[in-house]
Amino acid sequence: SQMLVSISQVAPANHNYLNKKQVTANDTVLIVPDSSKLPDEFKPHIMIADTMQQASYLREHNPENKMIVQRGNLIVPQFNTQGELRAFETIGYYGSKYALGNGADKSGLSTTLGQLENGKPIIITEGYATGATLYEHTNKNQKPTVVVAFGRGGLMEVAQNLRANYPDSKIYIGADNDHQKPFEIDPQTGKNKVNQGLEDANKVINSVENTHILLPQFDRSDTG
Repeated sequence: SQMLVSISQVAPANHNYLNKKQVTANDTVLIVPDSSKLPDEFKPHIMIADTMQQASYLREHNPENKMIVQRGNLIVPQFNTQGELRAFETIGYYGSKYALGNGADKSGLSTTLGQLENGKPIIITEGYATGATLYEHTNKNQKPTVVVAFGRGGLMEVAQNLRANYPDSKIYIGADNDHQKPFEIDPQTGKNKVNQGLEDANKVINSVENTHILLPQFDRSDTG
């Protein structure tokens, strides 16, 4: 992870995914470079594919268990509570997300937009685009600190870690509001589907002290 990040530049604002989500890289999100940028000493550990098809082939034919990444994909670094880079998430041109495979740290990793300070409010989100939206579209004089937890599985542990380290800060879950789910019927069970984003946020606020939900509101017909 450190090798790849060391040769990667900040992603341009016109990257398809960032442009579609109407956010920027915030000097945090990087982009996988061309394979020509890979130093010889890194080649025993990393291979950079030019296309998705080539990346898929290399992963299936990889006896040396090298890290396989695809040129042009976004890199969202993931840090532990000590601020050490431990892994990363990649995001493809059309928004497909990939985590590192077996052997990578998974637990409690996050990335932060802004500065963490005890007593200053903190917003936790599942994904980078949601976090960047909240961070970038807030009044410049009152910028929140936003922590990306990388999926629903990270919300609880990241919230617990932040509460332990910043006891006087209010924590908000910038929840994914899958608002149409309660109105959809699962064809297999005949039951209403779950608004998973809201359910996950509720689990956190019921377990972590001084934690609250920020929930976008939609009309029922709005795709959100």
